[in-house]
Amino acid sequence: SCDPDPWEALGQPACGDVCPHTLTMWDSYGDGWNGTNIDVYVDGNLVFDGLTIESGAGPETVTFMAGTGSEITTVYNCVSWCLEPWYCIYDGLGIELGCDGTVGGGTEPTGITVYGNCEPIFGACCDPYTGICTDDVSYFDCSAPLEFTQDAQCAELDPICGIPGACCDDET
Repeated sequence: SCDPDPWEALGQPACGDVCPHTLTMWDSYGDGWNGTNIDVYVDGNLVFDGLTIESGAGPETVTFMAGTGSEITTVYNCVSWCLEPWYCIYDGLGIELGCDGTVGGGTEPTGITVYGNCEPIFGACCDPYTGICTDDVSYFDCSAPLEFTQDAQCAELDPICGIPGACCDDET
């Protein structure tokens, strides 16, 4: 079945497992993008035409729907002051998928292609101070000082949890 809500504004139904993704824009000089803009496509469908920051440094964030594996492509349309803008795309879990341009400016964005993600990431979660490790923990449930190793089980960690260098090459 299809869920028309994600594409309601464009009149195109989306099918499959979709979730909100975000695109956040900044301007290094703080005066907006001066007419420069980006277009955003999901699986070849235009979802934003001419996104820009009208004034200020940002951040300005927009939300759009995409599924796991959806191709998200941006087209950068430079009008003026092309080295000032930069932007990043984040998946449905808030994890950065990719950025275009340079933080603080200096490198002209060129447009990027990234792939959507709605699926949680699981792995081993290690407490380096107690040596306790838990398998199959969501990335979001394993925050500092705990250390996360994606797609791993505790028994696979080398060195084991609690020993300096375990879980993510920590030097505790």
